[in-house]
Amino acid sequence: MHYSKTVFDKAFANADNVQCLFDMQHQLIALVDNHQQILGALLFELRDDKYAQIEALATAAEKKGYGYRLYLSAFAALAPGMQLIPQALQDSDVCLDIWYKLYMEPDITKTLLNGTKHYHFDWDATYSHELAGLNPDIICEQWEAWELTDDIYTHVKSGELNPHPSNVSFTLPEQRRAHIAKTVTPYVFTAAQITSLNGCLQLDYESLGSPKADILRRRVSLPSCSVTSTLKVCAA
Repeated sequence: MHYSKTVFDKAFANADNVQCLFDMQHQLIALVDNHQQILGALLFELRDDKYAQIEALATAAEKKGYGYRLYLSAFAALAPGMQLIPQALQDSDVCLDIWYKLYMEPDITKTLLNGTKHYHFDWDATYSHELAGLNPDIICEQWEAWELTDDIYTHVKSGELNPHPSNVSFTLPEQRRAHIAKTVTPYVFTAAQITSLNGCLQLDYESLGSPKADILRRRVSLPSCSVTSTLKVCAA
């Protein structure tokens, strides 16, 4: 029987010798290897006592699961019950793909943002690749017909269509959140470390492994990895 990897499998597939550091004061999360090299960074912003929004993400390599690891670590680092929401206006196609995978993951709770101040009507009322991606069974001709009659939102509201991924908040079940939280180390970054991490976050998602990023990564000194059996800790 074919086994399809979950986002949790992907996030921790390369977990050996990788440490996740979380600075709540500066709302920064970093992945670091045992050579003190930055593998990824994530910046979020607290919107209120219920929501946190992703602001920026960068990783040093594709297909390593670092993006998934950072997103899941953000879930785990926040207080229980807090909901994570995307920042669609700044998300790259790669980041939106991660949100798509999170949306399709059955062990992640999704809540519509309709009725909150974080909801964007246009995203559910206008055709986009992101909206189409969560509704793959809808053919192009049907989207065109709905656009002509301004009817896309009606079908989203009725539940016939999945909403735009950025009009949804995401929450981990508490048991899963608590398991992943054990892999996240509280940390307070220095001013130099914050400068380096912010420099990395200003690069494109795919560019943290580039020569320009290597210069940024060499400017920072972060603790060496002390992770022990992360996969076992995260097994739900």
